[in-house]
Formats: sequence, structure tokens, C-alpha cells
Amino acid sequence: MKYNSANVKTEQKLIHLVPLISYSAKISLFAHLLDVIIKTGRYFPVISICLTGLNLLLAVNDFLTNNIGFAILNSMFVIGGLIFVIQMHLTKSHHVNDVPAKIE
Repeated sequence: MKYNSANVKTEQKLIHLVPLISYSAKISLFAHLLDVIIKTGRYFPVISICLTGLNLLLAVNDFLTNNIGFAILNSMFVIGGLIFVIQMHLTKSHHVNDVPAKIE
């Protein structure tokens, strides 16, 4: 195999630009990332409802300003958002009903 010396020199330069991260720092970053994901997941239904409401407002505004193309697009987003929120609610209530109140 023949290596191009320009590629080797470029790779050596790039190695110096990336700082080395210790394993404890990687674990700490991973724990922080999981914390952010858990907090976002906790408020995900509220975020979904807010985005659906925002699309509804945009759709109404577009219909009032005779911008039919974007009005139809935002209406489709509203319908998709409502279906998603309803499915999320049904799935959540289904899982809550499956859990026994008391473990014997």
C-alpha cells in the first residue's frame, strides 16, 4: 500500500487540534447528556402541544392573509401534531393502567 504523505501530515495536524478527554470526563459528559434527555422527555408532551398550537396560529394567520400554500402546510402539521399528542396520551394511559397498584 502506498500512503500519500500529504494525507499523513494533515491527519497529524488534526490530531493536535482534538483535545484528549479522560474517561471520567467522558462519563461525566454522558451523565449530563442523560440528564438533559430525561428533562426534555419529562416535558415532551407540553412541548408537543405548544408546537401544535403554534402551527395552528400560523395556519390561521396564513388563511387570513390569503397565503393558501403555507396555510395548508401548517394545517397538515396541526393535524399530525394532534394525532401524535392523542396517541401519546393513549399510550401513556395504557401503560399506567397495566402497572399494578400493589405488588404482592
